Amino acid sequence: MSVMVPIEVWEAARAEYHCVLGPLKREDVTPIRWRGKVVGFFRPHDCVHGCRIGPIFVAREFRGRGLAARVYAGIAGPLVACVRDDNPASVRLHEKAGFVRWRRYAAGWWWRRP
Repeated sequence: MSVMVPIEVWEAARAEYHCVLGPLKREDVTPIRWRGKVVGFFRPHDCVHGCRIGPIFVAREFRGRGLAARVYAGIAGPLVACVRDDNPASVRLHEKAGFVRWRRYAAGWWWRRP
């Protein structure tokens, strides 16, 4: 049985301007855990340019522990991510994870990691 992302984590993600969930459901994402507790999630899916990990979200009180970086470190192959300009923490995360700016879009950049 898969673990469902807790509703409070899901709602925290919905409340943040940079985490667009659209039609996603809690059962569509992979949980991120800290010491056994689900504190975030990500959604890997194939796209034309490789694997896209998005959205990726970690609850505010668990940020800065390398949880999102660990997700990226565990995935081989080309990766792409969409990062808004108004999310400097995500920009730093993607730079540290080896991504480079690739294609501009209206609110930010598509990033790519070979």
